[in-house]
Amino acid sequence: MKKPALLIISVVLLFAIMACSIGGVAATATPQPTQTPMPTDTEIPPTPTATSTTKPANTPKPTDVPMVTLREFERAFRDAGFTAYAFSDGTGNIWVLDNVFENMYTYDSGWVEIEVLNSLKTRLDHMEQRFEVMDDLFPADFMDLLREANEDYAGTVGAGVTGKAVDPYGPNAGDFWKYQSAYYNVSEETIAGYDVRFALFFQQWTCPPEYICTFPSFGNQEFSGQASFVFYEVAFGLDV
Repeated sequence: MKKPALLIISVVLLFAIMACSIGGVAATATPQPTQTPMPTDTEIPPTPTATSTTKPANTPKPTDVPMVTLREFERAFRDAGFTAYAFSDGTGNIWVLDNVFENMYTYDSGWVEIEVLNSLKTRLDHMEQRFEVMDDLFPADFMDLLREANEDYAGTVGAGVTGKAVDPYGPNAGDFWKYQSAYYNVSEETIAGYDVRFALFFQQWTCPPEYICTFPSFGNQEFSGQASFVFYEVAFGLDV
C-alpha cells in the first residue's frame, strides 16, 4: 500500500535533478519600478477672507413708562373708598372720602385737582393719604419726586394766601352768592413727564343780609355774611 507514495517521491526527485542540470536554481526577476508621475501643480487654496459680520442692531432703549390714564386714576380712588358725584355740566366728577371739605376733582380733559384744607397741622398728612392711593399707579421715582416737591412747596406757604391772584373769577353781576375764587402762590413744574401745579386756592361766598345760607357741597354747613376757605392743592394732567 506504500507504492503510490514512493512513486510520487521519485517523480519529485526527478524534477529536482532536471532543474539543477539546466542551470541551478533560477532567481526571480526583480520588478523594475514604474515611472513615478511628477506631481501636478497643487492649486493653492484660496485665502479665506473675513466676511463682513452683521453688526448688532442698536441696543433697544427702554420704552417710556406708559402715562397713567384718567380712568385708571379714578378706578384706584373708587377702590380706595372715594365716592364720585358728576358735575352738573357733565365735564367731570367731584370725589369725596370722609371730609366734605377735602375733595378731589377730575375733569374729562385729564386734569386732576386734589384739595385739602390749608391747615398747617394737617395739610401734609391729608395729602399723603391721597399719595398713598397713587403709589399703586405711578412709578416710584415719580412719587418720590412728587413728595419731595410737595414738601418743598409747603415750606414756602403759610395759612393764608399772598401775592398776586391767578385766574381770578367773580363776583359776577346778578350772582346771588357773589362767589369769587382765585389761585395764589402758584408753582408749576414738570415731574417725570407730568405737568404738576402746586397752589393755594381761595374761595369766598357772600350770604345776602337777613338770610341764613348753607353749603350743599360742604355738608350743608350754615353761614351768614361772608364765608371763605383756603385749600392746599396739588394738580396734574393725565392721559385720557
